[in-house]
Amino acid sequence: MLTDTDGGIREQYDYDAFGMPYFYNARGDRLGGANRWGNRFLFTGREWLQDLKVYDYRNRIYQPELGRFLQPDPKEFEAGDYNLYRYCHNDPVNKSDPTGLSVTSDIWNDQMRFQGNSPYSSTVDRELRQLHADGYVTVAQISYAKPTGQAAPTVTDFAGFYKAAQTTFNEIERQVAKFKTEYFSRIQKNDDTGKRIVGKVTVGNGVKGFSDEIASGRAETSGIDKGHLATGYRVEGFVLGHRFYDPQYMQNDMKRAAKHGWHAIFITPPMRGVRAIPAGTQIIPYDYTQPEPILTPH
Repeated sequence: MLTDTDGGIREQYDYDAFGMPYFYNARGDRLGGANRWGNRFLFTGREWLQDLKVYDYRNRIYQPELGRFLQPDPKEFEAGDYNLYRYCHNDPVNKSDPTGLSVTSDIWNDQMRFQGNSPYSSTVDRELRQLHADGYVTVAQISYAKPTGQAAPTVTDFAGFYKAAQTTFNEIERQVAKFKTEYFSRIQKNDDTGKRIVGKVTVGNGVKGFSDEIASGRAETSGIDKGHLATGYRVEGFVLGHRFYDPQYMQNDMKRAAKHGWHAIFITPPMRGVRAIPAGTQIIPYDYTQPEPILTPH
């Protein structure tokens, strides 16, 4: 996804498994084979030569439509593949070749480096490697946060939270579609009685005067806090309706929820494109005791 300095979406990209790019405008409409904004760095961060429809991989030229390099590997058979033109041993999902000289399968190890010296690195490592073993690929950085602030229960009831939250889905979707901004509901729970209070569907307090070629007045924040709780109740989580599918904002919301020990449910448009509610919706649940769901980028 290409954005301007104010965060407004200018162009979106999608790829097949071998990196053939597909271009979309800010609204999610297909642009054919043309890159309108001149962004050269696409699949795996390599330079796209649009007129030739190939990538410059520094030491070799890569043709994604064929899924192969146009020159033989300079290392010849020492590279470990009897086919000197093949890209990543025909496994571009789990391997990369940033220089055209050396296939690497360190995608998951690279994720470890994102964690720095975090005390949760070992946990992240185990989770990522299990996902890898199950056939998943990395499309978003996975983050962990220790719940702080309010006391989080040792045993959570996400199923009960979801059932209570469901009562707000239709109303949130209607309000988002009608007023073209975020709406949310906060869910409270009394751990002694097991009872829940489903909060009123409330408008977000988004960026004032926001305007670009997609929309005007788009809300980007919501005032979900721990204030004005019923006696004996705590915040269990929230339901948040986004007008646009934006993985970055949802990841930020998930980090915030995990920090407080809250569950979250997001109501958004479909993943592909930036088509706004009500052009179809999806439900993305987040149990803060589990790894963040993998979000598909624009």
